[in-house]
Amino acid sequence: MMGSCSEKLKTLIGFTVWTVVAAVAMSGFPRYAEGALRIGIVLPLSGQMATIGEQVSEAFRFAVEELRRNGNLKGDSLELIFADTGGDPAQARAAVAQLLSQDKVSALIGGIAGPATWEIARAAQRDQVPFLITTASADSLTRQGWDYVFRLSLPVQAQIGAFAGFIDNGTRGIRTAAVLHDDSRLGPYRSETLLRLWHARDIETILISGFPAFSGDFRPLLAKAKVKSPELVYLLFSREDAPLVLRQVKELRLNAKLIIGEAAGFGDPELFQKDADAAEYLCVLTQWTPNAPYPGVTDLAEAYRERYDRMPDYRTAQAYAGMQVIIDAVVRTGTPTPQNLRRALAKTSMATVYGRVNFESGNGLTNQNQPAMLVLQWIDQQQEIVWPRKLATKRLVFPNPKWRKR
Repeated sequence: MMGSCSEKLKTLIGFTVWTVVAAVAMSGFPRYAEGALRIGIVLPLSGQMATIGEQVSEAFRFAVEELRRNGNLKGDSLELIFADTGGDPAQARAAVAQLLSQDKVSALIGGIAGPATWEIARAAQRDQVPFLITTASADSLTRQGWDYVFRLSLPVQAQIGAFAGFIDNGTRGIRTAAVLHDDSRLGPYRSETLLRLWHARDIETILISGFPAFSGDFRPLLAKAKVKSPELVYLLFSREDAPLVLRQVKELRLNAKLIIGEAAGFGDPELFQKDADAAEYLCVLTQWTPNAPYPGVTDLAEAYRERYDRMPDYRTAQAYAGMQVIIDAVVRTGTPTPQNLRRALAKTSMATVYGRVNFESGNGLTNQNQPAMLVLQWIDQQQEIVWPRKLATKRLVFPNPKWRKR
């Protein structure tokens, strides 16, 4: 039977140590090095991505609490050490150096911004400590042959490949497209990939245009798109700018057969509660949704909403599933040294709230999971899965009705 439980939160210079202590008789959760099993969590907790980083750190803590409460986490203690990368490669190098050399963590998990995550992955491989990437999508991260680096999320090329299937089978007849993005690193990188995708399908790219992030007024950019009249509009903007962009799309009556928003900015359903009519028929390319048909999703969504008064997004699910995978690997090792954890992670095959997780190697990739890519659409002010068809909760509305007919 479970005895007393205690939690301790302590902030150090750039680091947060969060210890969950759960005294369990006859526990199957092993001790390591006569103390807490230490897991380093690397996230941007300061800088431009601080809001996202804090939300994901919250998700990791929530995951441990829920897994412990549900009996999945059993043992003397598990210590999560949060390190702030600031989304900056140099700061990431310093953060991971302390985790590996001073804190002696047995594994690393996290990673959002690509360049910072690259530095963490390189250090993890060098020091032979397993690193589970939960969110970062840069293709290069699992193309180095690094056997200590694992990725839960899809790389960019696989995301675009899944999107290609949607375009080929769900939205035939599109002949012109535009990409509108902010001036972040993601916009130009994703635009280049989309350009190749459309060129291969004889879809003419009639506009690729960027605009300063957080400008407060995207109407000049949207007006430029309206003049060009593309049949498909792909939006790449931050979570902070996404609601304003959609309001101004509605204000200018920008019509297109299909408007798609990237999940990083447009995936959170809570963002559009006040402007649901502006979001109607918007499609979102994402790896997860609170109504995904995976085991435990409903319980996760309900518990998370009860705790934080909002629904979890795809990054929350990635963090939660990441902890499911790490804890499963720890339990299977018996003695969770970094080397044993790497071997256990390589053999992972389990159902999570993020779908089935298996780390596969092949086609130039190493230890890469292959989650399903979903296309959601706002229909009657609800996000519905419209692709792939086998997971669909509603049929795609295509082409989108013109604004004057709504």
